[in-house]
Amino acid sequence: MAAPKFDLVGGVELPAADRKVAPASAAVKSPRKSTWSISHLLLVAIIAHSALIVGATVYILKSVVEVRKIDSRLEALSAFEGRINEKISEQNIGVQNLINETNARLSTIRSDVEALNAASQELSRKLDQLANWITSRSDFSGFRAGPANTGDGSAAPDAASTGSDGAGLPAPSGGYRRIKGADGSVTYEKIR
Repeated sequence: MAAPKFDLVGGVELPAADRKVAPASAAVKSPRKSTWSISHLLLVAIIAHSALIVGATVYILKSVVEVRKIDSRLEALSAFEGRINEKISEQNIGVQNLINETNARLSTIRSDVEALNAASQELSRKLDQLANWITSRSDFSGFRAGPANTGDGSAAPDAASTGSDGAGLPAPSGGYRRIKGADGSVTYEKIR
């Protein structure tokens, strides 16, 4: 069997057996041909629109995947932020405790210094009173002149009789011993 032959009539391919000869006026302008062109245009527009929708869907799906990745990273970041906040809170508590301990120590030191200052002022006042009492009692007029006993049975020479540096001072009584230092200072020591 031979393959049927097809001819185009009005833009539609018909087998040769079904072919009708169209009048000349119909060949010039066929309403079917313009309908076929509009349907082709609509079909092409629908296909292009579908391709555009498929491309936008793929792009949106890629964006959704990226947003999910970013969301998981943000969740990890919020957990990291929580750990950092805990560490900072621990450090802050430790620093506050150190500051409180330091303040307590400084308060103790301040009160000790104030107590020492008060004791120092009281001691200074008592030393001034003692110095005043000693100066009022140190007129040496009650000492008798004469040799002092050295404690070993021998008599120490009197400063006035030896012609030492204290020639103008009265000699102490027998209960005290006069000692002259290497630098020329003179001190009196009670004999026991």
